[in-house]
Amino acid sequence: MKVILFVPEIYSLCEMLQDGFEANGGTVIIADYQKLINHRVNRFYEKTSGLPKRITKYWKHAYFNLINKDIICESSKSYYDLVMLQRLELLKFQLPHLLKYEDRNSMHHSIESRLPFIDYRLVETALSINNRFKIKDGWTKYLLRKAIEEVVPDEITWRKNKLGFNAPEKTWLSDINELMIKQITQSELLARISKKEKIIKNFDKMDLRTQWRLFNVAKWEEVFNVRID
Repeated sequence: MKVILFVPEIYSLCEMLQDGFEANGGTVIIADYQKLINHRVNRFYEKTSGLPKRITKYWKHAYFNLINKDIICESSKSYYDLVMLQRLELLKFQLPHLLKYEDRNSMHHSIESRLPFIDYRLVETALSINNRFKIKDGWTKYLLRKAIEEVVPDEITWRKNKLGFNAPEKTWLSDINELMIKQITQSELLARISKKEKIIKNFDKMDLRTQWRLFNVAKWEEVFNVRID
């Protein structure tokens, strides 16, 4: 959802150029994986019949019955193998939907977008490199950092945090807070799959991404008359 929020603003600056470069695929092929740090959650799901309490806090079992568990297990197993994880992210879990957003947003602004990080030669090379060069001494995207360290200032090259072109989410969502709560409260779909009373009670304590996603589910239900049999 973040991509949909901020990309049009960036494209609007490029309309006069009629083309633009995007970094989609870079995270996947050069191994910038915060997921590798948090992979124990996936292993936990694979090894047990239950789910962590922080995941089940707001959701009923009816929700988890709708999930394709085979996909979760496939993803979980890939966390033992970096190359397998990269392949799955490229072909199934990550890049396909990012490219869909990329295409929709660029075409909306009549921009011919370029994605140098998914040039097939770069992808094949990146996947074939020994894993110890992808993540080294705790540094993700290690090869990319080394490649640009004499060109880009160190405070950028070796920066530890990752910042995208973030939208002013707090400003935008605070203006529609009451609208979001009302929409979620009226949602029959969320009532079926979530502990809606607990969601409403703790809504203001939730992170903005969670608030936005819940609102989107409720709005999607209304607009397209979505029902669960």
